Amino acid sequence: MPLPESLETGTIALSEVETRLVKLLLDAAHHIEKHPSEDQTAALPKELADSPLELRFTGGWVRDKLLGVESHDIDVSINKMTGYQFGLRLNEYFEIPGNAEKHGLVNPDTKKGSFKLAKIEANPEKSKHLETVAVKILGLDLDLVNLRKETYTQDSRNPQMEFGTPEEDALRRDATINAMFYNITTSKLEDFTGHGVEDLRKGIIRTPLEPYTTFKDDPLRVLRLIRFSSRFAYKIVPEAQQAMRVPEISEALKIKISKERIWVELEKMVKGPDPEAALKSIDDLGLYPTIFADPSPKPTYKPDTTNWHCVYESLKGILAKDGNDATIRDIILRSKDDQFMGWLVASMVPWSDSPDAAPTKPGRTPLPMTTTVALTSLKAPNQLTTLLTSCNQNLGEIKDLVSRQEDSRESLGMAIRKWGATWKLQTLFALLYEIYEAPKNSTGRSRSADLLRAMLIPSPEIMKQYAKFLSTIESLNLLEAHTFKPLVTGTDLAKAIGAKPGPWMKSALDVVMAWQLRNPNVTDPTEAIAQVSMNENISQLISGESKDKHVSKKQKKGELCSALITHFLRQTLKPLFSQAKSNPDITAAGRKKIGEPVSRKAEFGDEEVTKPWKFKEVWALDMLRWVCKSLDGEIVEREWGFLIPPVLSVVDDTDVQMRARGCEILAFLLEATPSPLLARTGLAPLFAESLYISTTYLPSLTPEEDSITILDAALPTLLTLSKTAFPPPPSRKADEKAYAASVTSLTTLLRQGILTPYKHAGEHVQIAETLLTHLPPLLDALGIESVRFLKDVVPMLVAILTDPLGAKFPPLLLAATKAMQALVANAWPRVSFWRGEILKGVCGCFLRVVEEGEGGDLEEVRGELRGLVGLVGRIVQGEEGGDWDGLVGELVGADGRLVGLFEGGGVA
Repeated sequence: MPLPESLETGTIALSEVETRLVKLLLDAAHHIEKHPSEDQTAALPKELADSPLELRFTGGWVRDKLLGVESHDIDVSINKMTGYQFGLRLNEYFEIPGNAEKHGLVNPDTKKGSFKLAKIEANPEKSKHLETVAVKILGLDLDLVNLRKETYTQDSRNPQMEFGTPEEDALRRDATINAMFYNITTSKLEDFTGHGVEDLRKGIIRTPLEPYTTFKDDPLRVLRLIRFSSRFAYKIVPEAQQAMRVPEISEALKIKISKERIWVELEKMVKGPDPEAALKSIDDLGLYPTIFADPSPKPTYKPDTTNWHCVYESLKGILAKDGNDATIRDIILRSKDDQFMGWLVASMVPWSDSPDAAPTKPGRTPLPMTTTVALTSLKAPNQLTTLLTSCNQNLGEIKDLVSRQEDSRESLGMAIRKWGATWKLQTLFALLYEIYEAPKNSTGRSRSADLLRAMLIPSPEIMKQYAKFLSTIESLNLLEAHTFKPLVTGTDLAKAIGAKPGPWMKSALDVVMAWQLRNPNVTDPTEAIAQVSMNENISQLISGESKDKHVSKKQKKGELCSALITHFLRQTLKPLFSQAKSNPDITAAGRKKIGEPVSRKAEFGDEEVTKPWKFKEVWALDMLRWVCKSLDGEIVEREWGFLIPPVLSVVDDTDVQMRARGCEILAFLLEATPSPLLARTGLAPLFAESLYISTTYLPSLTPEEDSITILDAALPTLLTLSKTAFPPPPSRKADEKAYAASVTSLTTLLRQGILTPYKHAGEHVQIAETLLTHLPPLLDALGIESVRFLKDVVPMLVAILTDPLGAKFPPLLLAATKAMQALVANAWPRVSFWRGEILKGVCGCFLRVVEEGEGGDLEEVRGELRGLVGLVGRIVQGEEGGDWDGLVGELVGADGRLVGLFEGGGVA
């Protein structure tokens, strides 16, 4: 490549704005010389104080101008004033009327000039030896600093700074190409090292003085030379490279230079035009352990950089525009920021196999060593340290998905969401790690560096695997999966399942998202809600106007509903119910243990700990209720072992309200449970035992209100249990054994669940009413077998109907009448035998009601009584020789008030 004309001739041509700047500075210098101040010469040697004021453009601006590159950053060196002193005098010059306007420094709109000094203090403790003043003039950024020489002593790493000559200032600089001046007074290029222009032409980097001393005085120069080498594609001279490899220099770089300044240099290298060259220099010079140092007090792990070159060479190949496969570059490394982070990730790969660092504080999770090195040894920003932590945490999962070329939209989408916004760079880290490990895996040990460098593209198969993996993700439209939003909010989901909002929503929404990923064509929130809601009007549910209409139990359960049930049972509810003692007679799989029942011991302890679902996590019961109400047979079979512990925990709780909720939840479970499953697991007797215990919660040991609550919950559940455990055959002849088992179960329920508690109800009429309310469905289940209970039930109901005080509590009369209707309807073949008793009760009750007058709650009782006599009449009329009309006539004749009973209850 031909050299720029300026470098060929060794001359510098100024731009228009640079020319204006030179005139401005020269005019200011003339003013300062003409009007000297005592402050600016007081501390100077007489020879320097008497010399004329000289200004020079120095360092990088001179180098760039010779290379034909425009630069807006200019270092201005002053021979006999500090930068701050010159800046103050410069400011004084501009305050003289007319000067700012003369040089175009006044804003034509505001008529105000803008000139502000920013003083940057020297900080030799961090190898920042120069006090500079920053100022912006004519759109150019100027740093004002005096010419100086540095004197280092053996016992100090901080130099003594003095005013120096241009030659002394040039010799203290890091590289000859940065040590040239442009004297604005003479308009001449000054190369006091004698090598600056020549080295630019040859493309080499060397120090003005002997390298070892230069680096020992200021070790940061090592990194600066590497940066300039990679920036300009220049070669560092062998003697400088040799000095860089000296252990004392590495140690000085570790100790003397602040981590922040090392990060600044590394950042500039990686953001430069050739990061690969910079990392290669660090690698070749053996500086990796120095720059990426182990911060441990006593390091025990040394990163293996033998194969590191494979990493940065591969990354360079990925970024090459003429690469064979652009997939990785185009997906992962699209932007400059992504490429910057990619190179930093590549730089940390050798630390990826190191054991985690010790936790910063007891109890904290230890950080990966890559993160620790970046955080402690480089003072890297949070963006990088957070990324490196994620890279290490997800490395194994990414490698696994790539190796098996996962193509499930759900699996990939959920993985990307878990990995987060930096998943692409994490994937790059996994790729580079596998490339780093590949030579070791192929031989069982690291190959020689020379052999590995001879490989054109390390592990091309790995590259192909990752390119295919990324192509699959792209084809499934999952590149931005980490930004996808669930179709429904947590609040919507909570409404849909009837549970209070809580911490459970976050993971539940992940289940919703997994369903969305499996069903990418679903975009309507109502479709998601419809699968889980117990309400028909989904649009009203989402808007908060639910009517609480129940969906039929026959409705087929959707895929999302099934997934949520599994998630809730296994991930959400199981931990909450795991602290309480489980039933010792049940196995972990939800089956009855073989052998003698184990006596259950009373449970002691803090229930807030063992039963959080009763206190802090009360939403768990609403969730469990939704789960059981949403079950179907297939789900019950699959989740049986996860259903039984929480359901029984609630059913067996000592608190009446909890126990009642447990009965309701168990009823939902039993409705969906296949009878063969219940038979196989042998749990029907255990369920029955718990439920029958609930029917003993009666006054006076239990408050009447609590007793009603538990009976209302336990009795329907016992009936459901009977129907599920002993499903009745279509007819007695179809299956005598099953029929007998069903009748026996229902008979037991009627005796233990209704008749026995009724005997203990005493004067508690509300308990009696509650029990009678549950009698009709039980009689309906018994059907014709209800005749067995005529002798028990008819007298009981007649006594209630004829009670002189019965009319004072209409609900009990109403319950007794409906129970009698159910008994007559099911035991009709024997009703004629009991018609006298039945009519006695009905007529007596009607007359009591008549005496109480019209209206009120008794009007409904009248109607039900008329219905009951109509039912009895149809039965009697259907029998041979049955004279219902005659019987009615006798009764009305005995008491004319009964005409109102039979008017609405005659036989049609």
